[in-house]
Amino acid sequence: MVEGDRYCIEVITQISAVQAALDKVALGLLDDDAEHCVLGAGSESLREERKDELMATVGAADAPRLSAARPPGQGATRWLSR
Repeated sequence: MVEGDRYCIEVITQISAVQAALDKVALGLLDDDAEHCVLGAGSESLREERKDELMATVGAADAPRLSAARPPGQGATRWLSR
């Protein structure tokens, strides 16, 4: 699309659609992982360990998007606490 000199709004719309589709896949994987690996873990300590791992993964995956969406000059903590 870019090489074909398409209207930039069309390109951005397609990028947004792809991002939304990938987010849907990621949420499906997250749901499956939470159900089987975290909730299904045997001991309380193992569940806690896996929950922490899951939350770290989600945070790492969302970090670029959150920093891109945050207004300039504001730290993530301040922006997210609104």
